[in-house]
Amino acid sequence: MKGQGLSENKACLFVNMSRTSFRYQSCANENAKLINWLKTFSGKYPRHGYRQAHMQLIRSEGMVINHKKVERIWREQGLCVPRIKRKRRRGKGTKLPISAKYPNHVWSYDFMEDSCLNGQRLRLLTVIDEFTRESLAIHIDTSIPSAQVQIVLQILFLIYLVFDSCRFILSNFCKNIQ
Repeated sequence: MKGQGLSENKACLFVNMSRTSFRYQSCANENAKLINWLKTFSGKYPRHGYRQAHMQLIRSEGMVINHKKVERIWREQGLCVPRIKRKRRRGKGTKLPISAKYPNHVWSYDFMEDSCLNGQRLRLLTVIDEFTRESLAIHIDTSIPSAQVQIVLQILFLIYLVFDSCRFILSNFCKNIQ
């Protein structure tokens, strides 16, 4: 345009272009070297982020660049470090409840609680056969420690003579009652 004898202002008016757009110079060439370096760095060290890349730029390459610019280009290029997906921890033990196949195959015991009219608390230990749904024992006391639970189960073993046939004893009790 200047060869035609027109000023920059008149030439921009003639083609309906703003002067800022005419004077704009792309910065892509300026960042191309940095983008290539960041891509090779992330390929070499996939678990490092933009902070380590910025420090490496300063130390090894001697390039003094603002860390915010490195972060912006890092994100624009999609070089973000993927989050580590933690494995879901599964509970230990049986996956499905054990179903009884014959009488005295599976026994369950559970604790219940009630109170008298005078406000005294009563604890109940109930033992049932899962196959026949028969109540084998109900032990009532104000406190049932583990030693008493063992005595009740030993008496039931003697009564039913199930040392060989009873395979599982299930408990649904979670709290520690003393």
